[in-house]
Amino acid sequence: MRRADYHRFFEKYLRQQHSEAEHRAFLAWFASLDEKQADEVMRDYQDLSAEYAPEKMSPADRFLASKIEGRLDEWDLLQERENRKIGLAWVLPRVAAAAVLVCGLYFTYDRFYRAPAPVQAAQSAVATDVAPGDNKALLTLSDGASIVLSDAGNGEIAKQSLVQIKKSGDGQLVYDPMENYKVSAQNLRKEYNTVATPRSGQYQVLLPDGTKVRLNSMSSLRFPVTFDPVERKVELSGEAYFEVARVMVSGRRIPFKVISNGQAIEVTGTKFNVNTFSDDSYIKTTLLEGGVNVKEQTTGNSVQLKPGEQSLVRNSPGKDAGGKAGSGKGKKDVISVRKADIEGDLAWTNGFFHFRDTELKEVMQQLIRWYDIEVEYVGSTSGERFNGYVSRNKSLSNVLAILQHSGEVRFEMVGNAKVKVIAASALASP
Repeated sequence: MRRADYHRFFEKYLRQQHSEAEHRAFLAWFASLDEKQADEVMRDYQDLSAEYAPEKMSPADRFLASKIEGRLDEWDLLQERENRKIGLAWVLPRVAAAAVLVCGLYFTYDRFYRAPAPVQAAQSAVATDVAPGDNKALLTLSDGASIVLSDAGNGEIAKQSLVQIKKSGDGQLVYDPMENYKVSAQNLRKEYNTVATPRSGQYQVLLPDGTKVRLNSMSSLRFPVTFDPVERKVELSGEAYFEVARVMVSGRRIPFKVISNGQAIEVTGTKFNVNTFSDDSYIKTTLLEGGVNVKEQTTGNSVQLKPGEQSLVRNSPGKDAGGKAGSGKGKKDVISVRKADIEGDLAWTNGFFHFRDTELKEVMQQLIRWYDIEVEYVGSTSGERFNGYVSRNKSLSNVLAILQHSGEVRFEMVGNAKVKVIAASALASP
């Protein structure tokens, strides 16, 4: 393949105009190159990606890409640490930029130009592969009626409290106020709706006040169809990204509150991410823009976040969205603030898993949520840690192949929805 030919492929890929046949043909050709030639191709890809990719990216995507590339050298140094880590995206700095955008290219480069892993490849027969998650959610109306959004047609699907509820074709539920809707005590009717995503599901909601919410898998948002004129309050479980709209009534800005697993977030207009998954050690609130006050409801302790900061509240399993303690009752809650890893915490909104010194079981928990699978562990897996970005748009077998790359652990797909994780210690056993 001539240089002009693979440049044309790169341009089409970066514009998302390539075909699967073209991608496969390129990878087959790339695998035939020697290391010096492959290195030159990777350099060309990196140069072209800087030229073409920004034109097709959203502001959030451009921010993510720039942060990834800006920290390649820093990540490369992490390989020199003595503790075992499984490098995903920074095998080489110039390979890393391409790996984020072209997983198949990364696989080919690594397979042919680095030492082979000492374990077998993951079993990934097409018949047992698992597709990535998609836009799926269940809407429960105030009267208890439920609507499976993936089954509902586009357009209006319900009406409640002077609000038309519409489903768009891009995975968004829109609460569209009618002409006589307003945030006022006269129109206030305590009607609540809930949007809940299952495993392998995600969804976006545009609330009647203009606030945008993006729900990750296994998450739910409960909210009033008509907001209170004193405060706008919603309840969250799981993970969501918020872009809160500013609402003024009689010259007063109406605050927005998010209640989630023992903490309350109060904002007036901002962008932030909240992760409240009960299997994580901490509830994490990451602020991008504006300002928020995060309050731990058991102790009453609170912190004021600035953009680029993250609060950590010790997760007490058993609390509901209102903060009532269950099995975690009596455990001292702690709230702290640290510098946020913005691109990492928001990677899921841009279609990526992000791992940074992440333990194997936490990695698998993310895969469980997104692919709706069961996991079986064989042997001790306490030492494996992962770093890097992996596309959430790839099938499960492709993601497992990336994770398995270093040879520290092996994955086997059993049936249609189960993964066996075999530790290196078990592989070494007779």
